[in-house]
Amino acid sequence: MIVKPAIKRAEDLKGTKLAISRFGSSSDAGLRVSLQRSGINPDKDVTILQVGGQTERYAALKAGVVDGTVVIPPLSGAAQRAGFNEIFNMTKLGIPYPQEGVVASRQYIAKRRDTLLRFLKGFIEGVRDLKADKEFAIAVLAKHLRMDPKKDREALEDSFQEVVIEQMLKIPNPNLEAVKMGIELLGKERPAKASGDPKDYVDMTLMAELEKSGFVQSVYK
Repeated sequence: MIVKPAIKRAEDLKGTKLAISRFGSSSDAGLRVSLQRSGINPDKDVTILQVGGQTERYAALKAGVVDGTVVIPPLSGAAQRAGFNEIFNMTKLGIPYPQEGVVASRQYIAKRRDTLLRFLKGFIEGVRDLKADKEFAIAVLAKHLRMDPKKDREALEDSFQEVVIEQMLKIPNPNLEAVKMGIELLGKERPAKASGDPKDYVDMTLMAELEKSGFVQSVYK
């Protein structure tokens, strides 16, 4: 959560305009939960505006259209170097949240289990390569973020440290608490007949099989 220089504490957020991408998005959910954890009522104490992607949100903050917004590396680091303040880092608030995941239908899992196991092996090896080779990781980030690996080196290093090193899991097991949080955040939007049990949305057996086989351990020898 990045805010204009005049805002120093969470309490200062009352009465401000805060930017998200759109209602129901990860930026919206993350902002609301973080505000609540900080004692701020997201529906009464602040005005939440739909502005668009993080580039548009950051531009709105710089232009003074909004008082704060949610961004991720490399923009979070760039914003702080430009004089804006970080009020809270959502990754350090201890809030379980299903930010990203691999999804497949039950039918596909049953019929193509071997395909999924091979996919997960490649995924785990890819994470290993990113964590083990900083220059390779930064080159990949620069390519997909369309950034200059030399001019934007500092911002890319921020992304490497915060995303690759701190957030990417070596063993990407599904997090039931995060799935539960996702279900709760859906609130009234969740179909009445849909299960509220996170176990009904997760298959733990695929990763368990890879761990039992010794594959994961062998990747990180």
